[in-house]
Amino acid sequence: MRDTQLSWRTLYGYARAVSAFSKSVLPDLTRSSFERLASAGGAATPGAMQAALPPHEAFATSDNYPLAYRHYESRSTHRVVILVHGAGCFGDQLHVLAQHLSQRDIADVYTLDMRGHGLSPGRPGHAVDEPRQMISDVADFITFAARRHRGSSIVLGGHSAGGGLVLAISRSPLHRLVTGYLFLAPFLGLGSPVNRPYFGGWVRLRGVRLRLLSLLSALGITRFNGSTVVEFAPAARAIDKRYIQSWSFNTTLAFGPGLWVEKKPPIGPDVPVLVLSGDNDECFHVSLYPAAFKIVAPHAEICSMGAIGHWDLLADPAMLGAVERWLGRQDMKPMGVPQVVKASTY
Repeated sequence: MRDTQLSWRTLYGYARAVSAFSKSVLPDLTRSSFERLASAGGAATPGAMQAALPPHEAFATSDNYPLAYRHYESRSTHRVVILVHGAGCFGDQLHVLAQHLSQRDIADVYTLDMRGHGLSPGRPGHAVDEPRQMISDVADFITFAARRHRGSSIVLGGHSAGGGLVLAISRSPLHRLVTGYLFLAPFLGLGSPVNRPYFGGWVRLRGVRLRLLSLLSALGITRFNGSTVVEFAPAARAIDKRYIQSWSFNTTLAFGPGLWVEKKPPIGPDVPVLVLSGDNDECFHVSLYPAAFKIVAPHAEICSMGAIGHWDLLADPAMLGAVERWLGRQDMKPMGVPQVVKASTY
């Protein structure tokens, strides 16, 4: 049976988080936030950059959904990096980092398109059926990569809400397969003090509908969970039509670690963790990452890349160098190949 409903305790936590999140005036997020990434080639726009992309492939998840991905091959035989894009975005935004690592034979790299995003099928932003589905998809892909690259270590990385999915995996049974975590301006959960109101204007909430659907879900009524509750800043789609216009209630619950929780066990000190962000991040109060990661991973390396924003971080030369140096310092040993774990476990 699908786990599609919220508990009353979770409902209360969500209500508090949404109230805090939307208490101020909605900021205006302009085209410039997205133009910098596009002009740097980080969005892999059509033309010369498109020609540099490896072909897209499809991976069958545990429920036979064809999750799209690209594989950046290298001559490295000992390390795999899996990268997850952020909210309303697409895997090709991670092209610059993936190409950098693969061309230097630092790692084989995979970039994913989450359900209803990028080249993965379904109604854009509305292809999720239940709240644990995206965590399950990433976990399935880690299992696939571990079997395909036996003897290699696996590093899991994510940008923004993709970082939230990485955090969720670190708290799941599949953490045993992951030998390092890369967080790029990560979302740490609803209610985290790191979050700016409305993520700096990136999201607009249909607050009344969100609260109503949350209440219905807690009552066990989930038939309306495909309704839109989040819309993204239209400035992004003016730059690139691959940005998603909106999210359903299910997708909103699925794309991240859920509520910010201070009492969760941290990532173990034997697993390297790198956190990178820019001082001008539109979505998060990056000055609060050090305090937050004392809870998430007290041993994490946390670095500022200077006066850059949330999206141009993905094509920043300093970021590329920082990831390369961090990976070069790590002696990451593979954790073995897993047995199949049911999605309900995640």
